[in-house]
Amino acid sequence: MHNISNNISNNFLDSSDHFDYFTDYATYYLSRKKNELYCALGNSLLEKSILSEKSAKIDVNPFDTTNFLSYKKGKTYMKSIKEKINLFVCKEWKFCEKLEAYQSDVELAIDISQILASKISGVPIFAVSALIVKQGAHEFCNCHK
Repeated sequence: MHNISNNISNNFLDSSDHFDYFTDYATYYLSRKKNELYCALGNSLLEKSILSEKSAKIDVNPFDTTNFLSYKKGKTYMKSIKEKINLFVCKEWKFCEKLEAYQSDVELAIDISQILASKISGVPIFAVSALIVKQGAHEFCNCHK
């Protein structure tokens, strides 16, 4: 069974449907390359700014890596939320104390997504958690074994 932080409501997570949904999303985002994840973040931010200027819906492949602006915007966004991630994941959630309990990157990405879901909005949260996992959450949080 999936390791669940004490900070996360067990009432919400009692259903196995949530685990399937979260597992599918985490697996999907973790299967993407880092540059695709940055583009997914950037494209979601660019799409929001375009939609605020126009009322028409624009279809964008979130993982389209041909637009350097979306990659750069996604990378800049991750830098801009680094302190927020550090505060909520590393310090408040005490990630380093929980590190050895994780048996897979999928479990880790799910928990990080759940921690950040109420703190970060407007972007695909699993793209953020997948980037944290791919970049090395233990290094990000400066965990020492």
